[in-house]
Amino acid sequence: MLDPSLAENSGLLYVGGAVWTHTDGGGPAALMQVDPSTGQVTRTVDFSNATNVDWEDVTTDGTHVYVGDFGNNSGSRTDLRIFRFPLDSLLDPTVQTVVVDTIAFNYADQTDFTPTQFSTNWDMEAMIALDDT
Repeated sequence: MLDPSLAENSGLLYVGGAVWTHTDGGGPAALMQVDPSTGQVTRTVDFSNATNVDWEDVTTDGTHVYVGDFGNNSGSRTDLRIFRFPLDSLLDPTVQTVVVDTIAFNYADQTDFTPTQFSTNWDMEAMIALDDT
């Protein structure tokens, strides 16, 4: 049975033989390692300098881990960002907290931030890392 703290998990990452996830908006600013056979959290890595406004996805480029805080169902967010930290932090079982870099971004052609629930072109729900992009 899935750990109740992951009732609304959003992104999923498989790296170093481990499954990692995070919760959607408003949850803790952390990645949780999950035992796939039991659904229980076996390790948590907290982000010391970030919040979870609306986390949607997690990926890696083999060097860094990227967590997308860019959920924007109403199209009104002006603080879209991707958090980045070294992948080695997840691979080291002694690490409990990471300091993340923040990549802030916006949509150059978005000029109207009037909330429009679920009918906007400014909501991002997933991402991938490919080479240096």
